[in-house]
Amino acid sequence: MSNSNKNGGQYGVQVTAGIRVAMRDGVELNVRTPEGKLPPPVYVLHYDLVADTVTCELAAGNAEQQGYNSSRYTVSNRNPAEVSIESSFFYRASHPALDIRVEARCLTKSDATSYTHSSTVDIKVDGQRYFYKDWTTTVPRGGS
Repeated sequence: MSNSNKNGGQYGVQVTAGIRVAMRDGVELNVRTPEGKLPPPVYVLHYDLVADTVTCELAAGNAEQQGYNSSRYTVSNRNPAEVSIESSFFYRASHPALDIRVEARCLTKSDATSYTHSSTVDIKVDGQRYFYKDWTTTVPRGGS
C-alpha cells in the first residue's frame, strides 16, 4: 500500500492512497506471467480534498500480450448523485495473418436529474479502420 500527499499550489491539495494487488507483505511481486496470462490488476484510490470526491482506478491486462482494460470510478461526497464511470478497453485478436485491434471507450455520468452514457468502438485491421461507431444516450432519473 502506498500513500502520497500532493500540494497543487496555493489551493490544490490531493491525497492519494494506492493499493497494488501485486504486492505481498510490502514486497512487490513479479508481475511477469507466461504467454497468454494476464498480470494481476492494479487498484488505486484517490481522495480529492478540494473537490471532496473519491476515485477508484483499475488497470488490468497487458496490451503487448493481448488485451488491456482500465476504468475510473468517481463519486462526489457532497452530492452522491454526481458519479462518473470511465472505462477503456484494448484487445489485440490473435490471427496468423492479420493485425486486428479493438478499442472501446465508455463514459457513464449521473447527476440529480439524469444518467448519460456514451460509447465508442473502433476496430482496425492492419491499421485501417474496419468498423467505427459512437453513440450517446441520456435518460431521466426515476424513469426506469
